[in-house]
Amino acid sequence: MSKQFITVTSKNQVTLPSKYVKQLRLTNNRILQTEIRNGKIILTPEPDVETVMQQFWGKHKAKRTLGDDEINQALRGTATTRAKR
Repeated sequence: MSKQFITVTSKNQVTLPSKYVKQLRLTNNRILQTEIRNGKIILTPEPDVETVMQQFWGKHKAKRTLGDDEINQALRGTATTRAKR
């Protein structure tokens, strides 16, 4: 584990070292969860949408590929069901 020093600016901002950003594959507007643990600030990247979707679909394999019309029909059905509530 490597350590680097960073500075807190007058606006309470910090800049993460580029090697950390690359190593964690952080992108613009990526959300980091923060917590204080034993007097230390812990930053944990929240999973991005793409990763979450890949994990979800990896566990739930489709029996067949749906066509655009079938997807649109399912979405319309879901919207109608929610509107009735």
